[in-house]
Amino acid sequence: MAAEEGTGAGAGDVSPGNADFREIVESIEDYAIIVLDPAGNVVTWSRGAELICGYEAHEIIGRHCSCLYLTDDASAGKPARDLVEAAQRGRIEDEGWRIRKDGTRWWANVVVRALRGGDGRLRGFVRVARDCTARRNVEQQVVEERIARADAEATARRLTAIQAVTDAGMGALELVPMLRELLARVRAILAADTATVLLVDAAGTHLTAAASSGLTPGVDEQAPVPVGNGFVGQIARERVPIVVPDIAESDVVSTVLRENIRSLAGAPLLVDGRVIGVIYVGSRSARQFTAEEVTLLGLVADRAASAVERSRAHKALVESDRRCRATFEQVAVGMAHLASDRRWMRFNKKLCEILGYPEAELRRKFPTEITHPDDREPSLALSRRIGRGEIDSFSIEKR
Repeated sequence: MAAEEGTGAGAGDVSPGNADFREIVESIEDYAIIVLDPAGNVVTWSRGAELICGYEAHEIIGRHCSCLYLTDDASAGKPARDLVEAAQRGRIEDEGWRIRKDGTRWWANVVVRALRGGDGRLRGFVRVARDCTARRNVEQQVVEERIARADAEATARRLTAIQAVTDAGMGALELVPMLRELLARVRAILAADTATVLLVDAAGTHLTAAASSGLTPGVDEQAPVPVGNGFVGQIARERVPIVVPDIAESDVVSTVLRENIRSLAGAPLLVDGRVIGVIYVGSRSARQFTAEEVTLLGLVADRAASAVERSRAHKALVESDRRCRATFEQVAVGMAHLASDRRWMRFNKKLCEILGYPEAELRRKFPTEITHPDDREPSLALSRRIGRGEIDSFSIEKR
């Protein structure tokens, strides 16, 4: 709130006994209007000041205005500086936190005007303050919402990019190419110079580099790292993310990392609480990875762990199917797989030999056609019971 410069002797009359001035001041409740003497002590205290600051007139008159400032500001000399500046410039305006009698803070818009008599002598100050706490809170909320929205949008973009990589990788089920693509994308998103995935061996005692991106050649040939040793070994043992701001002050054992990387951040690959590997990113220059970046790396680790587990399960399924097929063909008894409509799905050569049919001719027949008439109904009845889930298997001798 601005005040027009006054002139003449009346402009400097700040006496509490000035009836006109007191009447004007007491009629305004939305502003804290305070008159100070040249030293900064309270001379006049308005009804608005009482409502906003919490002091009654008899509690504050005669006290220095520094009691209205935050303790840190008062200790730093801000009250005195404000008065000196107002005396030099004639008028100053400021916004900042002030303190009420009960210790609560309020956001003030303050105008301090120097009062001078007709002779130019400083007679005191008028201090007009408005409570802008509500406006400040709204503005702060808007800023925080903008920041939160920007952070959420940035995180969403990063997650979308990683989702695209991991989804494509998991669909392909080619582990190493998927990991390399994932690491390249993570490096780009986190602006890292290197990224590596190490997997725990079957014995659960060592970590071996499975894929890397951005580091000097040779990382894939690194010696296995014992679980519990060094940076990656500690992540695997503790099963929590770890950040190393300066590799020179850490227990990183890799010569390749020590010669090329300054800062690291890593996270464990976990499946049902079981650690299956470690992912880490590194920077050639000193860097403090943020909590958001570490959280994002943890999400990448979760997706990588899922992809690794799916790939391993697929590989195990393929191998199991291969062994099953080999056993099916090489077993010394006749074997066949039937569909739900009791048509042949497949049968082995031994069954052809036992029944005396060439493969092509046997495939054209229904199993019931090669079953003795007296055995058909008992066999069909047992098959129907399996179809209904009443039994898991049956054994029958046929002619």
